Amino acid sequence: MARWLRTASGLSRIVLDYLIPVAVRADPQRRLHAVRTVAFGLAMIFWAPVFAPIYGVLGAPRGAVMIGCAAGAIVLSVVSMRWTQSVELAANLIAASIFFVLIGLAAISGGIQAASVSWLPAVTIIALILCGRGASIAWTAASCLACLILLSLPRLEISLANDIPRENQPLLEFAATCGIVLCAFTLTYLFKASEAVTRQALQIACVQSDQASRAKSTFLANMSHEIRTPLNAVLGMTELMRDTPVTRQQQEYLEIAQDSGKALLALVDDILDFSRIEAGKL
Repeated sequence: MARWLRTASGLSRIVLDYLIPVAVRADPQRRLHAVRTVAFGLAMIFWAPVFAPIYGVLGAPRGAVMIGCAAGAIVLSVVSMRWTQSVELAANLIAASIFFVLIGLAAISGGIQAASVSWLPAVTIIALILCGRGASIAWTAASCLACLILLSLPRLEISLANDIPRENQPLLEFAATCGIVLCAFTLTYLFKASEAVTRQALQIACVQSDQASRAKSTFLANMSHEIRTPLNAVLGMTELMRDTPVTRQQQEYLEIAQDSGKALLALVDDILDFSRIEAGKL
């Protein structure tokens, strides 16, 4: 089992490295967004081999073709990130692919009463997680407008085809409900997994930052000590030189040098104390 997990982890790393551009991987926040987009896009692709045969078996081959086309569109959406270097564009293309296939399935399976209409809230959730708040509002408005149009068609005496026989409708509704539950699970799992990865990366970054800060403080403490040692010697020699026969002008120069040295020594002492506090060696 562990071997399979390592193999899957290695393959996922290869896929992510291929699909996510280097410029995106350099930014941790954008990289997390890109990983979520790729993971959810691939998860949606895996649903195509499940639902396409269901529509085919239930008597709606056009629905199977639509689902296959949507899967191809999602693949292109995910791959487009490699060339456009825009995670937001890829995420919106994924949402658009799912939205239009749901509307297309509704158009061939009864309109507003179609099982695919119950999937429209997933588009809003996908947009919120992958595209952001602004895009989520736009896709919410588009979903509500699509439902309003589908609801208004019968009143306008516009009838839509229904490829699904009446006796197969309960099976399709059951499959749609299971799909919604699994989609919600996939979204929640991806969000929690990415959240755990982010938390782990943040902990590692905090540890590295603390280590770097301690190394800086240790270096500063050592350097302050190394500077203080020869400075004490300079001050001592200056004091001894003042006791020797010197002219008045030389005496003034020595006093200036000694006062400056004492001020510098006080500054170095302050730096040494501060560095000891940071390094925990006070």
